[in-house]
Amino acid sequence: MTRGAHGHEKVGEEILRVRCYNCGRRIAFEQGQYEVKCPHCEALVKRPKKK
Repeated sequence: MTRGAHGHEKVGEEILRVRCYNCGRRIAFEQGQYEVKCPHCEALVKRPKKK
């Protein structure tokens, strides 16, 4: 698994895990999800847009 510019883990073109902007923990996204609540701090984290 490769890492993007800001620590995003991605397979191919899809980003699977993103760091929470509030607490810094990694949050996993299911396929097709674009926003997830952080289980640790309850912040809403969005998947970065593809360029």
